[in-house]
Amino acid sequence: EKLYSAGFISYPRTETTRYDPNGFDARSLLREHCSSAEWGKSASYLLRTRKTNKPPNRGKDCGDHPPITPLKAANRGNVGGGAAWRVYEYVVRNFLGSLHND
Repeated sequence: EKLYSAGFISYPRTETTRYDPNGFDARSLLREHCSSAEWGKSASYLLRTRKTNKPPNRGKDCGDHPPITPLKAANRGNVGGGAAWRVYEYVVRNFLGSLHND
């Protein structure tokens, strides 16, 4: 909840795992994470190799909110370390993994 309130992630209470193909800007979110010491190389790779700004056409849309998405780059200190960092890191890595080609 604190990560959402601080603007680090999108609304966390959703079962949706599919990004809206018409309203999701993958490139701007990837650019946001390119400078990360933790996963910047992966974000940069995706930015260079993705042929489209649209997300992959997979997952489930439950009709409530978009998938949990990392909205701004942060480091361990920014989010407070501990459990908050582990949750944030999981969200970012899951997001990056979801954008990789099959």
